[in-house]
Amino acid sequence: MTPTPVSSGQTTRQPATPMAVKARRVEQLTTQTASSLTPSRQRLTHGPTKPTISCLMKKYLVLLATSGIIFPVFVMAEPFPDFPMAFWGTVTINLQPAPAGTLIRAYVSDVVMGQVVTQESGVYGYTGPTKQKLIVGSSSGTIVFSFQNPSLYGGMETKGTVSQTHSPFVSGETINKNLAFAFTEATTLSGGSGGGGGGGGGGSSPSQTSLSTLGALSSKGDANNDGKINVLDFNSLMVNWGKISVEATSDFNNDGRVDIFDFNILMINWSK
Repeated sequence: MTPTPVSSGQTTRQPATPMAVKARRVEQLTTQTASSLTPSRQRLTHGPTKPTISCLMKKYLVLLATSGIIFPVFVMAEPFPDFPMAFWGTVTINLQPAPAGTLIRAYVSDVVMGQVVTQESGVYGYTGPTKQKLIVGSSSGTIVFSFQNPSLYGGMETKGTVSQTHSPFVSGETINKNLAFAFTEATTLSGGSGGGGGGGGGGSSPSQTSLSTLGALSSKGDANNDGKINVLDFNSLMVNWGKISVEATSDFNNDGRVDIFDFNILMINWSK
């Protein structure tokens, strides 16, 4: 049979060599792989990646806010107060060490801002970070100190003849201040002019009550009744800080308000 001649305008197809077949197969596989990866790349670069991350972040924040991880201090009714000042040092009265059981108070504009009872003769506060100190709440005036002891000055509270003061208030500062009170013996006589003195005698009763009450409170400060006074009791105090007429056990002096006086009681009994 005579072969059909090929016209000059046509190209003769040569049989594919093994190398050509292999190269074409590799090209097809490469194209298929690229096509299959394209949707994934699009998802990574143009898909829902950013919205997904945003949603996850929102869900995470909501989880934190609703799971109790956020400390309860952030939901307090009042803003967190300034840290108080603390005073420590010796105390003398007429050049003699103040007897144990002497009440030392700190006033600002005739308002009691802090008080402490001496545990030993001549010392009202100690240098140790967890030892007793005179804690004074936030104020904007001069701090004036007073003393009271049943055996001195007729048992009445007095600031003495030589004022013991400190200014200004600095939040969180601890001061070593030695107090040196003085008074004249003549002023210790009360009710010396007959019957007129009878009416004045009752004036010291509230202060005497304060002395006995503060002494009884020296064993308090255990807000959660676990037998220890530590950071858990401090946390309870901060959660209830500033609240009035609360039933919380952090109202250590039972005056219906959680304030600097409760903080003072906590510090006195810390780590006991």
